[in-house]
Amino acid sequence: MAKQLLKDTQLVVFNMIERMLRGDRLNHAFLLVGVEGTPKKEAAYFIGQSLVCKEDDLACEKCNTCIRVKNNNYGDFIYLDSDVKRVVIENIDELHERFSRTAFEAAGRKFYIINSIDKCDPRVLNKLLKFLEEPNDTVAILTCSNVDKVLPTIVSRCQIINFKNPDVDSYIDLGIKEGLPIEDAYVIANIKPNMLMKETFEEDEYKIAIEASKEFIDNFNDLNRVLFYLHQEVLSDASKNVKILVYLFEILALFFKDVQREIDEDYGLYSEYVKKIEVKDYSNIILSLIEARDKCGTNNFNVSLILDQLFYQLIMEGNK
Repeated sequence: MAKQLLKDTQLVVFNMIERMLRGDRLNHAFLLVGVEGTPKKEAAYFIGQSLVCKEDDLACEKCNTCIRVKNNNYGDFIYLDSDVKRVVIENIDELHERFSRTAFEAAGRKFYIINSIDKCDPRVLNKLLKFLEEPNDTVAILTCSNVDKVLPTIVSRCQIINFKNPDVDSYIDLGIKEGLPIEDAYVIANIKPNMLMKETFEEDEYKIAIEASKEFIDNFNDLNRVLFYLHQEVLSDASKNVKILVYLFEILALFFKDVQREIDEDYGLYSEYVKKIEVKDYSNIILSLIEARDKCGTNNFNVSLILDQLFYQLIMEGNK
């Protein structure tokens, strides 16, 4: 439940939301700001559910209304997510057209969530600004990881809610409670901390990336063999290639950071692998992995080229 997650990991945020909702001091627009991994989307849904929940000032998260909001099946609610599909001007036009009508639901509250607005095109943000400037009874709930990429005029019209950086230990505990092995709870808490730890653990791409990372570590002294393995055994499904590589690069970057800082915590199999590698400065390798990960997010990326360039850099680094 989002309420409990916020209480456990973002208590200041939860208290702020609670005061606003119980005190009926709601702004017409909220901007939830926090680094990747903070439960901004979960908090956005929680605020939206709370606006229309019939059971309490705070969302019960169990009633039919709360469930309909969570499933994006509530008549006076629209959800847009830049992480999933590019938000376009037509989406903002739809917001304007739909919310200019009388509320459909009995609660009479109209609201929308746009997740990761910092990833929206400037033209979309300008269109959104015009909608925010119009007097209406609609509540906007926006999230972003980088507030510097949001128009200052949008920021100035929002109630800002800042999230603290993720507490890795809290997410490890959450993963263990969901039944994850401690090594996977640790890895996921570091590379993709969120309330859906088990969902990440069960992704095919994550499982493939974990096995590929073990192959990499086991054959760290023969990277040509690892490269051949990745091309032949791992990257067979083009639709999954990018996500697998992003996970792989993040897992390996975390791994070499942990080798470098000589962690002594017991994270099961993960810790055993860390101790297999000689302790030295892996800064250049970590940097190469992060750069390769970032290239996967560009428009004109080539999976094979990214992989070949990375391994060339790693092999050259190993030969120094």
